[in-house]
Amino acid sequence: MGADLSAVVAVLALVSAMAGAVYAVVRLRARRGIATATQRATYEVLHPAGLAAEPLQSGLTPASAAKAARLLRALVGAPGLALADDNTLLALDGRGAHHSHQLQAAAKKAIATGRSTVLRQAELPCDRVDCEIRGAVVAPIRAATPIALLAIANDQPAPGLVQATLETARWAAAQLALAELDRAVAEVDGDPAAQHQEGLVLVLVRMPVEHLAELGDLHLAVVDVAGDVRVEDPRDLGVGGGDEVDLAGRHRSGSLNFRT
Repeated sequence: MGADLSAVVAVLALVSAMAGAVYAVVRLRARRGIATATQRATYEVLHPAGLAAEPLQSGLTPASAAKAARLLRALVGAPGLALADDNTLLALDGRGAHHSHQLQAAAKKAIATGRSTVLRQAELPCDRVDCEIRGAVVAPIRAATPIALLAIANDQPAPGLVQATLETARWAAAQLALAELDRAVAEVDGDPAAQHQEGLVLVLVRMPVEHLAELGDLHLAVVDVAGDVRVEDPRDLGVGGGDEVDLAGRHRSGSLNFRT
């Protein structure tokens, strides 16, 4: 009986120790992770935004537009989200694909006017009895090639959805502007003419020596020209009034010194 009691006590002690270890690990991870509601909300916004920046900055192709629409939908929190230019629907993620023609027309109008708009259910008529689309928010994205962001709602678009869509459109426009800047810099870097615009500029200044005959107390001399057989004594040049002296081709490293 005593042995059984000792075994039970040992088991209880082991279980208590394991529970304490698990509790300690959980507390440690909680301290290292996102602890407060503010930190959690910041992470939930910035993380998908950082992921969506990559396809936007790489330029909108069909593949990058589809990836961006999926990530932007999570950022906006809408049942569906689409990206469109003035000719076609580039990508649509979530619900609302059967309203593509209506969404495209709304995007074209928003791009032409540069103004955001809210679509009501009456502006999105549908014959499907199971259609859940009740509205949409359309926001133009100003870029080199203008596009529009459309957040699709399964109810009358609330003010929160409208504001989130407008702010996301502004942020997406900034990312596309960065993409245009990166492409422009890459084009300049790849231009050989822009890289090697170098040249040698030579300026020859001819200094006239006028009225030198009147300056009888000044003498012209060449300094430090020893060893150059091409050098001629400037005193033998016979400089007169109004003549020009050009010693550029006469010596290598000479200098002129006027002395009295």
